[in-house]
Formats: sequence, structure tokens, C-alpha cells
Amino acid sequence: MNKTKVIRLLIAGNALMLAGWAFGFYFPIIRNIWSSSYTVYTSGIALICFATLYWFVDVLQFNKRLTFFIAFGRNALIAYAGSTLFSDLTQETGFKQWIFQDVLSTFFNDYNASLLYSLLSLGLIFIPIWWMYKRKIVIKV
Repeated sequence: MNKTKVIRLLIAGNALMLAGWAFGFYFPIIRNIWSSSYTVYTSGIALICFATLYWFVDVLQFNKRLTFFIAFGRNALIAYAGSTLFSDLTQETGFKQWIFQDVLSTFFNDYNASLLYSLLSLGLIFIPIWWMYKRKIVIKV
């Protein structure tokens, strides 16, 4: 049953990618304006990614190795709100400017400093998410 779902998702994803590619000859695939051919093509890619994750998580039961992502998925709203709050607080207090320019940029180039700042932000947002996951607290709307 689950294998047929995965196969159907993969077929639909490939069909969307093929349709978007073919439609691209008449209406070019342009990412900047989100052309309809681009939307159909990337929807196919997203469906293939979803089928792959469904295969690993639900069919093959690789849940233990993916607990980081499962924790974020269980409380995605809190993660989103927390990232917005973290971004606003660090911007207003000057922490972002200080940690990025005075600390990270002195040791790394701007690209790597930006990556490290993003990973630091993700790690700090993950702390309450992990706490909620371990206590089975889920916020839903």
C-alpha cells in the first residue's frame, strides 16, 4: 500500500516536471517571475522530494536518524514564530551586527560567516523545539 503511494507520487512528480519542461518551450521557465512553467516544473521536483522523504520516514522507518527534522515538523508554527522573534530581537538589540561583523567575519569570509550565523540561529531556535518534542507538547492550529 505505502509502496504504491510512493510510486504514484514519483510518477506524478516526473509527469509534472516533464509537463513544466515541455511547457517551457512555449512559456519560458523564469524563476524571477515565477512563470507558470517554472511553477509546474518545481512542483514536480517538490513532489519527488516529498515521495523520497515519505519513503524513508514512513515506509523504511528511518525515524531515529531524522529526529531533528521530526521535532521541527511537530512544532513548525513555534519554530516559525521563534525564528521571527529571534530575528527581530537580534536586529533591534544589535546582537546580529555584533556577532556577524565583530566575531564571525573576523575569522571567516562573509559567505561562511553568514552560514555560521544561520546555523547558530537554527541551533538556538531548536532548543525550545527539542524541549517541547521531548515532553510531547504540540501546538496546532
